[in-house]
Formats: sequence, structure tokens, C-alpha cells
Amino acid sequence: MDTNTASDVDYLTQVEQVACKAVREAGDLVSSRFGGNLHVNAKDQAGRDLVTDVDRESQQLISEYLNHSFPEHLVIGEEDPDCDEHIAPDWIWAVDPIDGTVNFANGLPVYAVSVGALYRGTPVAGAIWTGLPGSAGGNVFHARRGAGAWNGKNKLGVMNVTNGGLPSPSSIVALPSTLHEGYRIGSELRRYMGGSRTLGSVAFELCMVASGVLQYAISGPANSWDFAAGSLIVSEAGGLSLALDSRGCWHKLETFAQPYVHDFETSKNIRSWLRPVISGPAATTNFISKNLRPKTRSLSRVVRQTLRL
Repeated sequence: MDTNTASDVDYLTQVEQVACKAVREAGDLVSSRFGGNLHVNAKDQAGRDLVTDVDRESQQLISEYLNHSFPEHLVIGEEDPDCDEHIAPDWIWAVDPIDGTVNFANGLPVYAVSVGALYRGTPVAGAIWTGLPGSAGGNVFHARRGAGAWNGKNKLGVMNVTNGGLPSPSSIVALPSTLHEGYRIGSELRRYMGGSRTLGSVAFELCMVASGVLQYAISGPANSWDFAAGSLIVSEAGGLSLALDSRGCWHKLETFAQPYVHDFETSKNIRSWLRPVISGPAATTNFISKNLRPKTRSLSRVVRQTLRL
């Protein structure tokens, strides 16, 4: 059993460095295949949830690197087989080999590779690769708990907000296309929503929030591997992420498993975690949460309704 904890600064620094290396190598692979011939399949009957051969190759590359670097850790990812369950150790990596596969498969360069390290269910280090211009081979956004958030060597910060955090009409924000169907939107939010965009990649959205490009993002419902790295990056950039709980209320996203027990159920719960999340500057995120209520108080119904639309 790995006896290193998240309070060990040297060990946590090593974890962050490995996360950066993993997404950099996977990003090189994924970008080299962008716009080329792909083997594309649908994972759902509606044909909306796509997977490509590059998703699987990227996950294999990341998993092998993480397993070699930290053999005592557990790696879970979006492309794991459904039956792949293990007893939860202290350290679990949540991997999204391509976040935004539909964009990637259709030739839209808005996608990411995300790797987040969880210590007893809590995000403590992570990295996200994007193909944004400005750096040869793409950009690596990364963070570890208590050390700030970075794009390479450039420190990140969420947007500076005034007026109680009300979204500015001139700022851009990321919203799901199904927002109006799944939520009751308060009158203040209708007036101060900002310029809405639908990007199609949670990890990409969270990097833009952490960079101050987006004032806020309402993302998902999405899985633990979509948020494991990005929620930490937003937090370390001075922002706040709130997830919808089982009662239909917004609460700070701090863990993907509570309580944390070293058993099969814990790893299964992290793998099956699926929720909407609001991310942005704290004042803005709190304003959004007070003016956004699901049309049903059951989280499972919110998720089913949103995914069906």
C-alpha cells in the first residue's frame, strides 16, 4: 500500500509533474491524429456519445505511464470496460483521454486531454492538455493543491468581477444547450447571463474559466474524469466549483466519494459520479447557484432528463 499522503509536498509535486508529462504525451498523440482517418463508434443508441480509436490509444498511453510511475495507485478512465472494478486505494487517477470526442471526430479543434489525481476522493493534482495556439505542441494547464494554477509557467487567475459577481453582458460564458429545458432560471440570471457559448468539452471550459477567458461555465452532467483536474485548476486559480447534490441543491465540489472507504463500492462510485457543475469566480458562482434550480429535485432525474434532450 502506498503510504505517501497529499500532505507530502515533494510527493505531491511529483504527482503533478507526472500528470503534466502524461497529458503532454497523450496530447502529442491525439493532435497527430486530428483531422485524419479515424475509427468512430457510438456508445449509445442515439449516436451522440462517440468513441474513436484515438480515445482508446490515448487512454492506454496514459494508463501505462501512470501505472509505471505509481504502481500502487488505481487508474480509472472513460474508456474502461464496465466490469473493470477494483478496491479503492488512497490514490486514484481519473483520466479522460479525449474530452470533447464529438468535436475531435468532426474536426473542431476544441477538445482536451485531462488527468486528475484524487487522494481519498479529493482532487489534489492534475493537468489538462489543450491544442490552443501560443505554445508548440499545445498548452498544459496544471495545478496541485496549495500551489496555484498554471499554463506552463504562466500563473492563472479567474476573471476579476465587480457588481456582486453579476455576469457582465460583454463577457462570454459556457452553457449547455439544454439549460432552459432542465432548469428554472431566475429573473436576475436571465438579465445578467452573459454572452453564451456551448463548447462541447468540460475540461476545455474549466481551463478557460481558470484563465479568465470565460466568466463562468455551467458544465455537464459529466463524470469524475471530466472534472477531476479542471475543478482543482479553477480552485487554485481563485475560483469556485459547485456541484448539484442528490437533493437538487448546489454544494462546493470537494470530493468524488464521501465517505471514503477502501472497497469496491468507493471506486465504483467515483467511476459512476455524474453531475452538473457551476464554475467561476466565487461571487459569480454563488449568484448563478441562487438563480438556477433544476425542474426536478431528484439528481437522477435531472441527469436523465438532460442527457435525453
